[in-house]
Amino acid sequence: MTLTEAYKWAEDTLAATDSTSPSLDAEVLLRSVLGLSKEDFIGQRKLPVTDAKFGRLKDLVKERAGGMPIAYLTGQKEFYRLKFKVNKHVLIPRPETETLVERMVFELKGRHNLKILDVGTGSGCIIISLAKNLSNQNRYFGSDESTRALAVAEENAQSHRVNVKFLRSDLTRTTGTDYDVLVANLPYLPEITDGSIRHEPKSALVAQKGGLELYEKLLQQVGESAHKPMLYLEFGHDQAPQIQAMAQHFLPAAKVEVFKDLSGVPRFARIWQKRD
Repeated sequence: MTLTEAYKWAEDTLAATDSTSPSLDAEVLLRSVLGLSKEDFIGQRKLPVTDAKFGRLKDLVKERAGGMPIAYLTGQKEFYRLKFKVNKHVLIPRPETETLVERMVFELKGRHNLKILDVGTGSGCIIISLAKNLSNQNRYFGSDESTRALAVAEENAQSHRVNVKFLRSDLTRTTGTDYDVLVANLPYLPEITDGSIRHEPKSALVAQKGGLELYEKLLQQVGESAHKPMLYLEFGHDQAPQIQAMAQHFLPAAKVEVFKDLSGVPRFARIWQKRD
């Protein structure tokens, strides 16, 4: 069997399911099995595919047909021009979150000796991307309740050769708030209604109180602390008013700026203390 024949089989099989992108899925899975770049995939259509490799492809196509995310099947996801290891213990990085990182890089570029904490770090994609694009004189930290998520984040930091210290913590309960900058993309869904995310860890997606329980806790922790870092938050498309209200309640001296993702949806906030 050649690469072309294996690809055609995978594409046809996925096209017969609910897949919305059978051609792309077939290519990504086959490239993963064969260890090929996009360029090699295009240029080696007659490459032989062994029975063992085709067997592996069939297993992956079956899982994909059952709704398993491509990133979990290939074990990686690109984020902010970097490749990150992912597995079922971490949320798959979203393109929307790149806007948050882009904003932080723009605003913090050129600053040094900052202490930056990523709360609920998951795969570590946010803090590692910041460490790759900001001053190496800053200190970078990531926290998460899940030891399995922290293990993935550690591996990603080592892969990208950045110095990030990872800590197990319930939000800032263990880490404290003695940081210059705190970024958080916490669970904000009230429930899972989209079947495409059912394979991802529920604890990384869903929170009580209409999805805002953890943000309320985080803002309360910061509000009760003597040290109040600048906050960058990501939240749901309709949650900006609640985030603003909570920030004003727990941090009455703070200023809140909401900004939009590339689709024009208000999805992020920057919160910082006003100076007299």
